Amino acid sequence: MCQPRRWWWGLLPLAALWFAATALLAPEIESELTHRLTTTVAKDMPWIKPAIEGRDVFIEGTAPSAASQGRALAAALQVPGVRLATANPSEIAPVTKPFTWGATIDAGKVTLSGFVEADGMREKLLAEAHKRLPGLNLVDDMKDARGAPPEALAMSASALSQLARLKSGSVALSDNILSIRGTAADQATAAAVTAAVKQLPPPLQIGAVDIAAPAPPSAPVAAAPKAPALPVERPYVWQASRDGDVMTLTGSAPAEVARLQSLAGARAAALNGRVVDQLKLASGVPTGVDFGAATTFATIQLGQLRNGLARITDNALVIEGEAVSAAAYRAVTAATAGSLPGGLKLERAAITPPLVQNYVWKAVRTLKALRFDGHYPDDDVRRTMISALQRFPNSLALDDTTSIAGGAPAGFGAALALGLEQLSRLEQGEASIAGGRLTISGVAPSERIANEIKDVAAKLDGPIPVQTTLTFPVSVAPPVAPAAPPAVAAPAPTPPAVIAKPAPEVVAACTADLAASVKSGKILFESSRAVVLPSSQPVINQIADVMKRCPAMRIEVAGHTDSSGTAGFNETLSQDRADAIVELLAKAGIAAPRMKANGYGSSQPVADNADPAGRTKNRRIEFNVVE
Repeated sequence: MCQPRRWWWGLLPLAALWFAATALLAPEIESELTHRLTTTVAKDMPWIKPAIEGRDVFIEGTAPSAASQGRALAAALQVPGVRLATANPSEIAPVTKPFTWGATIDAGKVTLSGFVEADGMREKLLAEAHKRLPGLNLVDDMKDARGAPPEALAMSASALSQLARLKSGSVALSDNILSIRGTAADQATAAAVTAAVKQLPPPLQIGAVDIAAPAPPSAPVAAAPKAPALPVERPYVWQASRDGDVMTLTGSAPAEVARLQSLAGARAAALNGRVVDQLKLASGVPTGVDFGAATTFATIQLGQLRNGLARITDNALVIEGEAVSAAAYRAVTAATAGSLPGGLKLERAAITPPLVQNYVWKAVRTLKALRFDGHYPDDDVRRTMISALQRFPNSLALDDTTSIAGGAPAGFGAALALGLEQLSRLEQGEASIAGGRLTISGVAPSERIANEIKDVAAKLDGPIPVQTTLTFPVSVAPPVAPAAPPAVAAPAPTPPAVIAKPAPEVVAACTADLAASVKSGKILFESSRAVVLPSSQPVINQIADVMKRCPAMRIEVAGHTDSSGTAGFNETLSQDRADAIVELLAKAGIAAPRMKANGYGSSQPVADNADPAGRTKNRRIEFNVVE
């Protein structure tokens, strides 16, 4: 017979023994696992810093790639005694281009800076520095990154060999371009270093070489003065200007490595153009500003302009100029609308769209479609064009190939609005602006409407004259009707049917079905366009089915965007996307009067636009039941 009261007291000493054994053996187990990991896995992957708790291993350290991190986890699990191995997937070195590295020597101290691959390159470079510069204080300021060129370690070792021959100075690598500056003990050493640098083997290429040395003394002289510190600039200014194929850099850079990084970014942005380097070295970069990230961002934007400049004063960015294309205009406008990298703040962005000499715009209406071609000057005119669609039947298919461009004649927006207003009154036709003239042509439904359009055109007083060429159906007298038969008394009229208002429970059920259909999937668009992706069609079909089952339901289709881009562009895009959904629902059989499309741009966020996940939530289509 089981009598727990007599034996459960025996569990207490057993539990005490288990806790004591765990406390005593855990440090020994962790120490043994650390030794095994260090002598096996970490031996071949020096970036690994294993953290051990019991028999569980957490792989710390910046991995050179996701594949390398995966191999480390697999190798750790093969170590006897390891139960579980995990790693932080975000601890993977970023890719940096150009790949820069440098070293300075001054007053018995050697500082290594720039980037190294996280595959053991750091340890090998430190060993090379100790070997070539023995007895000096070594400071490691290098950061892990990916993107090192082939033979990066050998090129860095060659640079250290030349640096060791100087009393003070620096070497810098930007990919495979080597620059060296400093002071040698005498002129002979300076000449030898200069000659040796110019004869270094490929893939090294020579950038700036500036080796100074004191003149040979004719009598005992004082020791050579220490190289002067960099001048301090206040305010700190960097600028890149572009004139056609030539990009010029002026202002300051805080170090040779930073100068080379800025120069490489300008060369990448200028494509095949020429880059003129007029940068000087100076200190004074404000706290919180990442010079490399800030100047790289600025040159990327300038690379999308035909003419213009990008200037950074302390942390304030000014960018202005003419975009090379409509797509480039949108890209630069969007990039400078949100938060900027490198600690920058936008002071002014004055970007103009590409200039078009022969400015043309055209709207063509057929029985089945409405097509827009040509250019428009700004987002206000774009909104006017989109708003005018409300005058046309929803059954017309829309084909819009217009793009933004500069060079529109004065009065363009008013002429476009007038052209679309009158085109909406025609059965078929065209409204176009070309050669400084608005032309309206087509078939009017009647002579009266044709005359009214002509009167509007004749009375218009503006910088753009109007020309009309309109036709209309010619009325034909109807044939004489035969004598009417004797009148027959009409039946008594049937009283009109009374349409009952849906019961509250019916309304609630329809609203719930609509909400469930909206949540069944996502409505997605092409990036920065009002083109609905095919994957969204099942959701739209479900919404159409609900509205067919609930014929009294009327809805608002509300378009929303995140805060990227200008307010005008966002309002236009959200309206376009809402209109696109209404058009698809109309094609699915929903009557147009039951739907209203409204675009709210970024004015009604539901999440933080500073966060990528928040911006995704803010880009949405909402369906609201209208009473």
